[in-house]
Amino acid sequence: MPILDALSVPRGGHEYFGEVGSGHYIKMVHNAIEYGMMEALAEGYQMLREGPYKDLDLAKAGEVWQKASVIESTLNKLATEIMHEDKTLASASGYVAESGEARWTLEEAERAHIALPAIQAAFDVRLASEKGDVSYTTKLLAELRNKFGGHPLNTNG
Repeated sequence: MPILDALSVPRGGHEYFGEVGSGHYIKMVHNAIEYGMMEALAEGYQMLREGPYKDLDLAKAGEVWQKASVIESTLNKLATEIMHEDKTLASASGYVAESGEARWTLEEAERAHIALPAIQAAFDVRLASEKGDVSYTTKLLAELRNKFGGHPLNTNG
């Protein structure tokens, strides 16, 4: 435990969940939730960008949302930073690799007869992007993955 306590500093946390594999299972579901949350944010920003009101300042909208909004989050903060850096997202190809965790979560959900439509939809967008179906949404997803995890922006893998 002292080693885990040291590794979790300054903001992290850890917990023991019992049965072998349960902690990894919790991390798997966390990553699947992340897929859905990122997808919802990216779609919302695409709607602002391409909806009926032209030339909206997306970074400014993100800043407002970061002020005690229910969608205030680390992911939205990163999206806001990305849009301050490059509002067109020109550096991203829009290819967003699926990394396996959502796939595993969906397989487990199917075995348990649990519907996960939001996570399934987010997963499907990533699969489509791997086949070339890209948009502002997938470009922002790629940028978000790069910002917090160092995933490449312009590769197909």
